[in-house]
Amino acid sequence: MNGFHIGTIRLEVSTNQGVSWTTAWAKTGSQSNSWLTAEVDLSSFTGGAIMLRFYSLTGSSYSGDI
Repeated sequence: MNGFHIGTIRLEVSTNQGVSWTTAWAKTGSQSNSWLTAEVDLSSFTGGAIMLRFYSLTGSSYSGDI
């Protein structure tokens, strides 16, 4: 996530086979020009199968990469 026009990236969780999604983690804007790590607590989804997806929304121009 580097550049002047960065949108948002989210990690989303579904507990109903993709019918609906809940945001578990998100970052917005330029983060730097290096790899970063994150830990996401998914303990509230214990007890059943889950699906995970990354969803990204671009910024207002072409000058940024996720």
